[in-house]
Amino acid sequence: MAWTGPGASVRYEARNAMLRRSLWLFALLLAVPLACGEDEPTPVPAPAATGGAGGEAGVAGAAAGGAGGQGGAEPAEPGRGDPSDFPAQCLETCAEACAELDACGGESSELYPLDAKGCATRCGLAEHGPVWDDLSGNFKCCASQSDCSDVQHCGGWLAHGGAVKSCKKVCDCFFSTAGRATAAPAGRAMAPALQALVAGRQAPPGYRFAPDLLLVEPAGGALDARAVPGARVLAAGRLTLVAISPQAGPDTALGLRAQGRVLPTFLDGAGRVSAATGKIVLRAATADALTGATALARRRGFGPPRHLRFSPSGPAGGALYLLDGADGWRALDLLRELSPLPALEAELDMVRHYERRYDPNDPLFPEQWHLRNTGQKGAVAGVDGRVSEAWDVTRGDPAVIIAINDDGVDLDHPDFAGKLEPALNFPDDWKEQLKQGLFGAHGTACTGVAAAKGDDAIGGVGTCPDCRLLPHLLGAATAFGFQVSDVEVADGFEQMVDAGAWVISNSWGMGTGNPVYEDATLPIPALPAAIEAAFDYAEQQGRAGKGTLVIYAAGNSNDKLDPYSKHPSIVSVGAVGDQGLKSYYSSYGAELFIAAPSNGGLNGITTSAAGGGHMSAFGGTSSACPYVAGVAGLVLAANPELSAAQVRDILAQSATKIDPVFGQWNKEGRSPVYGHGLVNAYTAVRLALGDCADPALCPPPSDACGQSCGTKSACGPCRTQADCAAGHACQALPSLGQAVCVAAKGDAPCPDGTTEANGYCLPAPATCDLCAKDDPCNGRDDDCDGEIDEGDACGGPALCFADGPGCGAGKACAGNKCTAACESDQGCTAPQVCMPLKHPYGGPAGVKGCVSSEQSMCQVGCEVIVSSTEDEVLADFVDCMKDGKASCGAAMDCVQKLPINM
Repeated sequence: MAWTGPGASVRYEARNAMLRRSLWLFALLLAVPLACGEDEPTPVPAPAATGGAGGEAGVAGAAAGGAGGQGGAEPAEPGRGDPSDFPAQCLETCAEACAELDACGGESSELYPLDAKGCATRCGLAEHGPVWDDLSGNFKCCASQSDCSDVQHCGGWLAHGGAVKSCKKVCDCFFSTAGRATAAPAGRAMAPALQALVAGRQAPPGYRFAPDLLLVEPAGGALDARAVPGARVLAAGRLTLVAISPQAGPDTALGLRAQGRVLPTFLDGAGRVSAATGKIVLRAATADALTGATALARRRGFGPPRHLRFSPSGPAGGALYLLDGADGWRALDLLRELSPLPALEAELDMVRHYERRYDPNDPLFPEQWHLRNTGQKGAVAGVDGRVSEAWDVTRGDPAVIIAINDDGVDLDHPDFAGKLEPALNFPDDWKEQLKQGLFGAHGTACTGVAAAKGDDAIGGVGTCPDCRLLPHLLGAATAFGFQVSDVEVADGFEQMVDAGAWVISNSWGMGTGNPVYEDATLPIPALPAAIEAAFDYAEQQGRAGKGTLVIYAAGNSNDKLDPYSKHPSIVSVGAVGDQGLKSYYSSYGAELFIAAPSNGGLNGITTSAAGGGHMSAFGGTSSACPYVAGVAGLVLAANPELSAAQVRDILAQSATKIDPVFGQWNKEGRSPVYGHGLVNAYTAVRLALGDCADPALCPPPSDACGQSCGTKSACGPCRTQADCAAGHACQALPSLGQAVCVAAKGDAPCPDGTTEANGYCLPAPATCDLCAKDDPCNGRDDDCDGEIDEGDACGGPALCFADGPGCGAGKACAGNKCTAACESDQGCTAPQVCMPLKHPYGGPAGVKGCVSSEQSMCQVGCEVIVSSTEDEVLADFVDCMKDGKASCGAAMDCVQKLPINM
C-alpha cells in the first residue's frame, strides 16, 4: 500500500519527495521485496545547477581519492579526514556546514567535488532519513575544521566516489526484482437614559430602538466610559458600542454626548445592531417631489441633495440622492416628515454591524486557503470549497463521527482534544513509534484537515470542526507503508462501522505509476472480495442501515484510478491546486466522483502535525480526501437522517463545475479529472437542509453577482460562470493569477494577445493589463517580457502550469516545474535520466525531459548512506559488493552492513 499524499512540512522534504520514496524502497532490500506505490507527488526535475538531483554534483566520475575508485577497496588517500581528528565542538546545521564547504571550494575539490545545492540535498537526507538515524555528524564535524584545505574535501562524507558502482548495482538489483512497488431579545425595558432620547420618535420599519445599547462616535478618538455613570464600552472602534445600565438616567446620555455623537441605535428582528448616521437617501419620481424634499430638508438644517453616482441620472430614471446631515436624531425626525410626501421614497442611511462569516480565532486559519481563499500567497482567489460560508449554517455536530483510517493519529495533539472516540487497532507503544517517525505522521495531518478543533486559538481548523473523530490504524506501519492483508483491511472497516463511524476517510491505496513521467507500471489487481464486501457492509449496515459513507483519495500517479476508487459506493476524490486547475499528480478516470483543494499550485495545505505542531506543506489527494470527509460531516450534521447514497447525491449536485477549458466535461456534466466538480460545502449543507431543491437557488453568498451577472466579457474577473456574458466562460488562469471570463473562439481566429486552447481564446497578462514590475516565482510572465520566473526567483527550476506560456526554448514542463528537454540520457546530467513526460491532465505530453527517476534517486540515497560511514565500513561494503560486480543475491547481504534501522 502507498500513501496518497505527502507528510512533508519543510521545503527540503517536499522537494525531495521522490528521493525519500526511493530510499524507502531501497530499505526493503533488508526484507522480502514488496510491491509499493506512490508516496509524495512532488516532481524532481533536473537541477538548475550542474550535477545530480536537487543540484548535487555528479559523483559517478569522481572516483579520484575514493574508496575503490579504481576498483580497490581502500581509499587512495584519506582526503576527507579522520573523524578522530575532528573538533569536539561541531557545526550544528547542514546550512552552516555546507556554507563552510562552499567557502572552502568544495565544488572544485579534486577528490570529492560537491556543489552547494548538492550539499544541502545530501546533508538534509543524511540528517532526516526515513529509516536511519542522523548520519550527518561526520560531515558537519569535518566542515568545522579551521583549515580550508581540510574542509574542501569534506564532501566525501556525503558523496564518496567509491560508493557509486556498488550503489548502482544495489539499485539495479532492487528495481529488477522488487518492482514498484450576539442577539438581543425583544421585550426588554428601555433604560431611562434612552427614554428621553427616543420619546415621541419611531424606529424605521423592521427595527426597534435598542433598549440598552448606543453607538457613539467619539470626538476625541476614544470614549472614556468610566467618566459616564451607567455606561460600559462593549466594543471600541470608529463607532463605539456602549451598554447602558437599566438604572442609568438622563445624565448618562448627556455624558456620552459630551464625548461625541450619539447615534439613534436600533435592533432588527434578529437582534443585530444598527444606527442612523444622520444622512437620508431619497428617490424622487418627479422633479417637483425632489424640490419639495429639498426645501423641507433645508428648513431642518440639511444641505442640498447630492446625486449618488452609482445610481441612474435624473428623477425619471430612478436616481438616488443623499441628504447630508450630522445629527441622526434630526434625520429620524425628518424621515417622519418626508415619508407621507407623494412621489418620494426616503430611508435612513444606516451603519450596520456585519458579522464576520464564521472566522475561527485559530492563528493559522488565515493561511488555510483551502477553507477560504482570498488570494493569499499568490493563490487564485475563490479557489476553495466554500467551507467558511458553510460554517454560517453548521460547523458540524459531535454526533457525527469521522473515522480516519490511516497510519495512526497523535491522540495527544491539542487540535483533537476532547473530540476523539476510543482509538481502534492502536499498538500499546504508539507514542514511542510516533517519536521514531513510524506512526501517525500522515494520519495526524489527514485528521487535522478533516476536523481539527476550531475557535481554540491553537493552530488551524478542520473542515468539520465540531465533528468527532475515530482514529483507526489501518495496519502494521513501517517507514515505507503498510504490511496488511485484505482481510485485515476489511476487518478494519467493520470495526469502524460498528464503532459508529458516519464517514470513513482513506488516504491510501495502490500506486499506479509516476505522476511526472511515463514508466512501466505494474498491473493493478482487482478489488479483493473481502474489501468489496466490507464496502457493501458499510453501505448497508452503517448508521443503523442509513449507511456509512466511505471516501477514498484518488491517488497521486496522474494515471488511471485504482479499483478501490472505482467501486460504485466509494466517493473518490481528486485534487485541485490553489491556482484553480487539476493538481498535476491527481489520478483521474470516468469513475472519479469529486475534487477538493490540495497542493500542486503555489501553496500546500496547513494542518496538524504529529508531535503537537503544524505543517504548511501537506497535500496530495491524501489531503483532498479528508477535506471531503469533513464536508460530508457538515452535510450529515445539517440532516442526520440522510442515507449515505443521499449524501453522495448532494455532494454531486452541489459541486462546482470548474475549469471549462481544460476540464474535459461531457454533456452529462462529468469530468474525468474533477468528477462532478469542486466540492461546494455551502450549497451542499443548504441542500441537506431542504432550503432549495435546485443547487442554483442556493449559491454561496460570495458567489452572488447581483446586477453584474452575465455582464463580464474577456478579462473580466469572475468567481463563477454566472459572472460571464454569453459566449464566455469563467476560467482560472494561473498565467494571470486570477479567474477571468474567456471568450469562445467561434469561427474566426483568436485575436492578437490571446492563445487558442480547446475552443477558447486565453488572454495573456498584457492583454488584460496585468503586467507588473517584478517577476516572482509563480509560473507567470508577470513583467510581460516573454519569460517566466526570471533569474533565480524560484531558487531552482521555474514553475509551469497547463495554461501558461511554457518553460521556454530547450525546456519542458515536468509536473509543475521546468526541466531540460532531451532526446536521450546523454542530454541530461547524471543521475538525471531522459524520460517521456506526462501531461498534467494525464496522458503523454509528447516531449521528453530530464527527471530524477526512482532508480536514480535510490542511488543518491544509497551513496549518502555509504559515504557517511567511516572508511572501514565503507571499504567493507565495497569489498562485499565487489565494487558493483556482486550478484543481486549477495547485494542483499551486503546492504546489511549499512546503518539502516528496520
